[in-house]
Amino acid sequence: MATYEVTLSTTLNRAYLTEQNIYGASRLGIRRKYTAIYENGTVAYTIPDVQQNTLGNIDYEITNYLGNVNVVISDRKIWNTSAFKAVSRNYTDCFPCACPPFWRSMEISSRTSVGTYRYGYTGKEDDNEISGNGNSYDFGNRQYDPRIGRWLSLDPLKAIYPSMSPYCYAGNTPIAAKDPDGRLIIFVNGYRYGQKRGTSDDLPAGREYWSEEFIYGASKYFCDKNFMFVDGTGSGLTSSAQTRQEAGKIYAMVVSEYLRIAVESLGPDEKIQIVTHSMGAAFSEGMIEEFMKNPELAKRIELVAHFSAADADEIKLSNIEEIERVQLNYTHDNTLALKDPGSISTGGYRIPGVKRFGVVKSDIKFLHNKYYRAVQKRNENEMERISEDEFGTGEVPYIKTTDNYNFHYDSKGKEFTWRFLINMDKNNKIGGNTFFMKSSAAREMEYPNCDSNKESSPIFKPK
Repeated sequence: MATYEVTLSTTLNRAYLTEQNIYGASRLGIRRKYTAIYENGTVAYTIPDVQQNTLGNIDYEITNYLGNVNVVISDRKIWNTSAFKAVSRNYTDCFPCACPPFWRSMEISSRTSVGTYRYGYTGKEDDNEISGNGNSYDFGNRQYDPRIGRWLSLDPLKAIYPSMSPYCYAGNTPIAAKDPDGRLIIFVNGYRYGQKRGTSDDLPAGREYWSEEFIYGASKYFCDKNFMFVDGTGSGLTSSAQTRQEAGKIYAMVVSEYLRIAVESLGPDEKIQIVTHSMGAAFSEGMIEEFMKNPELAKRIELVAHFSAADADEIKLSNIEEIERVQLNYTHDNTLALKDPGSISTGGYRIPGVKRFGVVKSDIKFLHNKYYRAVQKRNENEMERISEDEFGTGEVPYIKTTDNYNFHYDSKGKEFTWRFLINMDKNNKIGGNTFFMKSSAAREMEYPNCDSNKESSPIFKPK
């Protein structure tokens, strides 16, 4: 990518190359040049036999975890008493005020041909023609005003997030997050009424159903943080898989057009991943059947991951060949065992048509050592409260002699669930056989490097 300047008059038509972006895995900086390449119908530039490099014409970006260009330094260095010192071109700082960040861009030093660096917040280019210098950033599909920390147009996902302002940026967490691109991850929760562990209270729908630890694992696995949460409770605790699939279809009819607009605005390569738990599996398959009627959504659904799917043997899959699906269960799942007692030892039913099916041979001593130690103390009549963090979601009461830990909670509450999925990816397991793995398998698995290349995501690709 480059920037050109054109001069047009009655006597002179000339084009100059003024700058070139420098790229590695992402933009690293800018090389500033002022070279005539065209003049009055003739190519004016020829490659010289001897290349000359003038120090001070290259600017490098120093960015933070959000991609913000904090400092711009030159390739020129100066001697300062006892050591070389980098020549700083520009710096940008943040002043958090309530929610929005306010960005100030200051030019420190410049040559005659060097202006204030035009890339700043999240690495986006400022658009000075709209609101003045540094007061508007071009995000491609929308303009962002850093003075108020708001978009200047409506969020295309506004109908899906009714509790959030359609103008707010990054869910009102601009210092901790940014509006990403690449993949949209849809979480579909299962039955939540009266399911808060240790109480008769309801689990909240949406994000609170899952643990932050589990969501973090998903962001590392898919290399993205663009989330959407769907309440897949369906029609009740005793409802059939067919009833829940019908409920999912109805939901999809309502949101499919909004979702289509949303993914189109996020970029041409945006993909949709769907993550489900328990009863949410049947609900999501109803959603998928309806989404596949929309050509724009049909080509974007990439992977569906079902964790501890309830009534798995009753779920009817659509578009089996077009969509990759994976199912992961745990042994000793006391919830699935209510219908399939064999799940205690085998991990439960497999969804007909799912090509990749893995079962974790769950070990309470390995996966929940703190819980295991507390249970051991029962013999000494000692009681110990287990922290909420140990179980992912819900407050856990004092341990009783009748307690029997349910691994159904792990599949939507623990980060190591994603490491088991990576283990399946690594072993390239596909076909009719069940892939069994020990609890210790998670210890050896590492997430991809998402910072440098999104294509390094471990999403399964059949050979």
